[in-house]
Amino acid sequence: MPIFNHIDEIALSETLSEKKQGITTIITKTAAKAGQLKQLIRSVWPQVECFYFPDWETLPYDRYSPSPNLVGERLNTLYRIRHLKSGVIVTSIDAILSRLCPPAYLDGHALLIHIGDELPLDDLAARLNQAGFAHVNQVSERGQFSRRGALLDVFPVGSKFPIRLDYFDDEIESIRIFDVKTQLTAAQIDSVELIPGREVDLSDSGRVCFRQSMRQLWGDKAENHAVYQRLSENALVGGLEYYLPLFFDETVSFFDYLPTDTDIHIERGYRTYIKEHLQSIHNRYARVLGMGGSEPLPPEAIYFTYHEWLSFLPITDGDISPNTKLRRLQIEGNPAERLQQLEKLLSGKASLYIFCHSEGQKALLNDKLSIDLHSDLPALAFNDWQADKQAGNAWGIGYFPRSYQLQSTPKRYLLSAGEFLSQVSTDERQSDESIDPMAVIDDLAQIEVGTPVVHNEHGVGRYQGLELIDIDGESNEYITILYADDGKLFIPVTSLDMLTRYTGAAPENAPLHRLDGKQWEKAKAKAKAKIHDTAAELLEIYAKRAKASGDAIDINQAELAVFAEGFPFKPTPDQLQTFNRVYQDLQKTQPMDRIVCGDVGFGKTEVALRAAFAVANAGKQVAVLVPTTLLAEQHLKNFADRFSAFPINIAGLSRFRTAKEQQAILQQVQAGTVDIVIGTHRLIQKDIKFAHLGLVIIDEEHKFGVKQKENLKKMRSDVNILTLTATPIPRTLSMSLSGLRDLSIIASPPPKRTPVETIFIDFDEDIISEGVAREMARGGQVYFLHNDVATMGNVENRLKKIFPKLAIRHAHGQMREKALEQIMLDFHQQHFDILLTTTIVESGIDNPNANTIFINRADKFGLAQLHQLRGRVGRSSHQAYAYLITPGETVMSKDAQKRLSAFGALKGLGVGFMLASQDMEIRGAGELLGDNQSGQITEIGFSLFNEMLEETVEAMKNNREVDFDSKHNEIDIDIGVPALIPETYIYDVHSRLVIYKRIAGCRNESELDRLQMEMIDRFGSLPSTVKVLFIVFEIKLLARKLGINKIVADEDNITLTLGKKHYIDSEKLIALIQKEPMKYKPTRDSKGQDKLTIFAKIADWQKRGVFIKAWLNDFE
Repeated sequence: MPIFNHIDEIALSETLSEKKQGITTIITKTAAKAGQLKQLIRSVWPQVECFYFPDWETLPYDRYSPSPNLVGERLNTLYRIRHLKSGVIVTSIDAILSRLCPPAYLDGHALLIHIGDELPLDDLAARLNQAGFAHVNQVSERGQFSRRGALLDVFPVGSKFPIRLDYFDDEIESIRIFDVKTQLTAAQIDSVELIPGREVDLSDSGRVCFRQSMRQLWGDKAENHAVYQRLSENALVGGLEYYLPLFFDETVSFFDYLPTDTDIHIERGYRTYIKEHLQSIHNRYARVLGMGGSEPLPPEAIYFTYHEWLSFLPITDGDISPNTKLRRLQIEGNPAERLQQLEKLLSGKASLYIFCHSEGQKALLNDKLSIDLHSDLPALAFNDWQADKQAGNAWGIGYFPRSYQLQSTPKRYLLSAGEFLSQVSTDERQSDESIDPMAVIDDLAQIEVGTPVVHNEHGVGRYQGLELIDIDGESNEYITILYADDGKLFIPVTSLDMLTRYTGAAPENAPLHRLDGKQWEKAKAKAKAKIHDTAAELLEIYAKRAKASGDAIDINQAELAVFAEGFPFKPTPDQLQTFNRVYQDLQKTQPMDRIVCGDVGFGKTEVALRAAFAVANAGKQVAVLVPTTLLAEQHLKNFADRFSAFPINIAGLSRFRTAKEQQAILQQVQAGTVDIVIGTHRLIQKDIKFAHLGLVIIDEEHKFGVKQKENLKKMRSDVNILTLTATPIPRTLSMSLSGLRDLSIIASPPPKRTPVETIFIDFDEDIISEGVAREMARGGQVYFLHNDVATMGNVENRLKKIFPKLAIRHAHGQMREKALEQIMLDFHQQHFDILLTTTIVESGIDNPNANTIFINRADKFGLAQLHQLRGRVGRSSHQAYAYLITPGETVMSKDAQKRLSAFGALKGLGVGFMLASQDMEIRGAGELLGDNQSGQITEIGFSLFNEMLEETVEAMKNNREVDFDSKHNEIDIDIGVPALIPETYIYDVHSRLVIYKRIAGCRNESELDRLQMEMIDRFGSLPSTVKVLFIVFEIKLLARKLGINKIVADEDNITLTLGKKHYIDSEKLIALIQKEPMKYKPTRDSKGQDKLTIFAKIADWQKRGVFIKAWLNDFE
């Protein structure tokens, strides 16, 4: 059995390329090394099929289960490798030391489904349930399924996409893949193969086996065991995988899955590592036992013993053949000395193969060689470093973190460009409808019973739920709202467009109104007066912006397309829409002022890069303004990488540059020889002059001081401004929602990204140790945030006592620039384990290897800060953890408790914008806007205030009278049949409420059509009552345009009630009545409202709806 010393050695082994048939299994000691080896093999040998069996990334006896994606990759690998003919399997001792489910379990639950198969939907759902798939309302990750009517959605283990099965009776009529985010289907496929969704057997037989095994182990005590009780209740529990052997009559090893002719390579020192790893498992077991709670299984039940595991391996050890021996090169010294080492190697007679992680790194290295050493990097590109052993120097793109000399003839070197630049490689993120900002504020999906809501005609009340009410034999669904003095209002779902979520004062302080209407009318009247004044102020700002005339940017679309190809991931729909809107803004003479809101890692930087290219390529200068020097350095590297192939000069200006360097850059900026300059507030000081500034990009504007913001405000009138933020502060949010600044939201996450697990703890050393140990076990790093420099030393000493064997260093803003830069670089290069830091890491740190963060005294931070800090982790496909350390509730303020509660609740991906609106709720929009609008906003709610403000501004711009009533009056449409979404179609109340609100929010018939198609796609064919609902809203859109307040129809006639300001052509209507006096009858009721009755016998409700629409269209 070959032994290797290092993962690079085995990755470069010629046996991998020479073996046309057969299988090689490579076992590293740690999971972290296995992950790196997988990347190396896929970079160096792209033609080799490489399977990866990861570990669970949890601690032994952990309370958390592994992520579904990890479990999926493990099960998919086990299922596929048994029948593999050739290829490489990579795994680690960490991953395969434990006992596994037997192959019979995978085979017994595997299912191959084809179009045309007869498989009753109930039977398939039952089989999925037995195979460990979770039954959910909507599929979002692997190992889940959902069913709606004749549709069944399932996300197979090992699949990139979820699958939708459409049934006709018991026959599968179609199989289509669909998008998790939009839930819309794409391509049709002929078949799908399903394997179990969990490693534990949750079938009936598996549960019986589990209970019998538990009773054999613990006797009568078994029934008191928490895991036993939870499973008996058909509930799941975290960490169930550590009871895996109890679900099977027998378990197997990883080696039982390998084909018989497999060659096994294992890392040197494996025997010692196994002993140490098993000892750490025993130590963890003893510790868990001492903590009380559910009794765990002994280590021998879950893991193989040392001698058992060795028995699976071939008897003798050997070495890898001499022609692949490597000698590690020590690349040391400062950057200049490192480049001199490279120059020496380049001038020698050996062949050099230089691996760069990107084109940008290659260009940067080439620039360094040209400028500092007057030597050029060889431009001979190659795809296979083994292709021609006699070749001279060459370079290639791929993951290769270290430099080596191959002990072979002729002499060859494999070099990592990053080692000569002191740069670390970027993370390998790979990718996968626009968000309406007002919809986020109004979103009724967030409400629960008791949440304050606003009805446009009746004011603020509290939501009480949905209720089915029968009136005159006709059942319809109503929303119940509780008002002051126990008043109740039942709103038909067809009038949901009148309802929004209240955001003004804190929810518990929301002013409930009485249903008599006087209090509400008075509040609206006051708001109207104030809104008029505010609108006048806004119009003045609009006028200034309109008068400001800049140069429209002439975008070279062809060259921009070439630049865009350098983005290695597929843009998300939100990104694409944001790109286009920014391009449109830049091509106008009116200066752009756009905010781009998106979570960390969601692609805001790519928006900035493309905007900068469009402007710089057109001959204008770009300034990128950031709040911290660390973020400036991060952006400088990102920009240098992407612009490496283009003749655009980029410079950095921050305190990391000497005074002499800064002065030289300032002169170049003034002369126009620098196209893009990236820096901190130094960029907006008085002494800096641009030759022809065309665009300013501002990252996290709210972090700048008052004076800096004033300077920014002056720039806004005559230069394009692009602001990037993860959580817009409420003032910014308000300005964007009222149209003063344009807003784009990027809420689509990269597909492999998983939400950060957020955990609230006190300063518990056991839990902190557990979190750190979990991260160390997968080769990661940890942030520990303590935002008080004065007491940082005490915390550091305490951490060193808890973790005596780990390397811990600290960083804060009071350190010297060079020392701070070096610590951050060392952390990037994984030279130490724990970074104790202040909020200096809030922006600018992009380290995919650090996926656990502890935030001490989290109660002292705002929502936006907590969101930014949590965003430091979870920047890769690994499950990330954020531990928020807080004192007792008696120490924290009520606002702090609400902030933490809101933060914990919004822990999905893309929630930055939601957190900003939550901040409005907690503190009140009026307070945060900081002006005298606060009273009116508190009284009528932010949403309605903002809507009325928009209408007033629009009316004043067009010199017309403001008319709130025609838009805000309730329009009642009744065509004589129920209009609702039945429970049998969408069972979940919240899901129904969301769909109702989306239907009510449609602005035209095409949007209603798209929503209908989506619902059919997601939930199946529309029931008749849902079809009625859509027709009612189609009619309502037309009625609103014509100023009609009410339409009531039955089988015999149709009655229209006209508004005081209707827009029906009176002459045309009179002519129609005179032409057919027996068909039309105009009347006026006691309230002075004009009505028109149309006598038309139409028994079929669909024909009735079509008639009404056609009649209204004639008058539009």
